Amino acid sequence: MESCYRALKVEAEAREGSFNSEAFANLNIALRLCGQRERAIRETWEQIGVLHASASGEPYRVPRVELPPLAAALDSAGGEGSAAAGLTVVCVKWGTKYGPEYVNRLRLGVERALGGAVRRFVCFTEDGEGLRPDVEVLPLQEREGWQGWWFKASIFSAQAGLRGLVLYIDLDTVIVGSLRPLLSYRGGFATLNAADFSAEEGVDDGFNSSLILWEAGGEGVGRQLCALHDSLSDAVFRCLMRWDHWLEMVVPTAHTLQQLFPGLFVDYRKHCSAKGPPQGAALVCFPRNPKPHQLQDPWISHHWSD
Repeated sequence: MESCYRALKVEAEAREGSFNSEAFANLNIALRLCGQRERAIRETWEQIGVLHASASGEPYRVPRVELPPLAAALDSAGGEGSAAAGLTVVCVKWGTKYGPEYVNRLRLGVERALGGAVRRFVCFTEDGEGLRPDVEVLPLQEREGWQGWWFKASIFSAQAGLRGLVLYIDLDTVIVGSLRPLLSYRGGFATLNAADFSAEEGVDDGFNSSLILWEAGGEGVGRQLCALHDSLSDAVFRCLMRWDHWLEMVVPTAHTLQQLFPGLFVDYRKHCSAKGPPQGAALVCFPRNPKPHQLQDPWISHHWSD
């Protein structure tokens, strides 16, 4: 943390107006590892404001989405209601890291896990070659400088046209059980808690966006969430290297899916063995490495197949 601050100071003193983006992005990680997430968020908003004003001459409007308390996030009757009739499941495929088999196998896993509750299965991609005919392909809204996980922002844009309850799932996941409990969610926006992932060691209060569940469209939270896309700028990209950090800044009170649905979502490296995931798990995440196609575990072959 001290080294990052020193690098920023050296850069600023060496050349007037210069900014060390790499040092600042690493500072975000260092502060979180030191248990100072709120400080990281506060200082990042301040720096984004400085960079934005310098480039445009205008103040930066900080977007913040506030949600209802966690206790009010689930249907008290436990019913599926209108959500069951209109659930949309989306994924994002960009570049060549994941082949079409990742989308197709996710589509089949969703069908097994949710059945008739799914109204649409949408893949946002620049290349729909090889995808199943029951996958609705929509174009990614490419913007200069975007790559990797930053394309997740496009699913929150008004242009994406999403409405009602939406479930985003990363491609590097394996569905092993029912996801129908998610249909009772009414809280506006939920994602995963990073503390449950071995790849996120040391970050106990951050987010992991392998799954996102939210209410899209409308006049309330759904409209506010458009800020995840609309408020992105060069200043944001110069300060952050991780999409999940952007989520923490814009939706600081996001509900976490592990709190809402204990035991349903697990990390391959932390929770699974060669025999399979813990009993009661519904979805296994594979952040970093290994990925499903690199493994020979029989239970993966059973659940992640054509």
